[in-house]
Amino acid sequence: MPYIGGQVARGGQLGLLGNKDYMDTPYSQTSYTEKTIRDQQATSVAEVLTNSDPSVRAAIGSSNRYDALTIRGFRIENSEIALNGLYGLVPAYRVNPAPIERIELLKGPAAFLNGMAPQGSIGGTVNVVTKRAAEDLTRLTAGYISDGRFGTELDLARRYGEQKEWGVRFNGGIDGGNTSIDRQSVRNGVGSLGVDYHANASAGPPTSSPRMTG
Repeated sequence: MPYIGGQVARGGQLGLLGNKDYMDTPYSQTSYTEKTIRDQQATSVAEVLTNSDPSVRAAIGSSNRYDALTIRGFRIENSEIALNGLYGLVPAYRVNPAPIERIELLKGPAAFLNGMAPQGSIGGTVNVVTKRAAEDLTRLTAGYISDGRFGTELDLARRYGEQKEWGVRFNGGIDGGNTSIDRQSVRNGVGSLGVDYHANASAGPPTSSPRMTG
């Protein structure tokens, strides 16, 4: 459940401890929701965190093709962002937030909870939770960053079966064009497909939350 406003969730994944409410967690954790991403019109996970949390700073300029953060002053490489609790699965340069349901930021050492980060960072961890088909959805978004850079995104979710036990969610997007720097252009693309099966029909279809698996 999110707090009032819908931009921050009450809990998230804590590795070894499972899913916990914020008030039951002896750690400093913040979970930013999909609404935060859409409200900020963010182009990367790093952009959401640097815009939202005072303990997070960008270690590299946004015009670079690579993201790196500092959490509480300690550098966190892009490769140390976890996907649904597992390291080594996100893009090496920049993580597009279009397929992301939650961005979970844990500040402080977390090797006990999540295992050692690939490059041994101690400032904190970032875990991104991918979207799932909680209900039928069709959302087409068009946007622009400047008068020479445009983009579009498609978010499509459907549930199938007699009891809606199968879920499929597709996210895709592309943007590109000229930047504010003379003779420089940029092009980004993203595509993801999430499929889940919910066997317990009496409990209803799953919601898009850190409890999802698939």
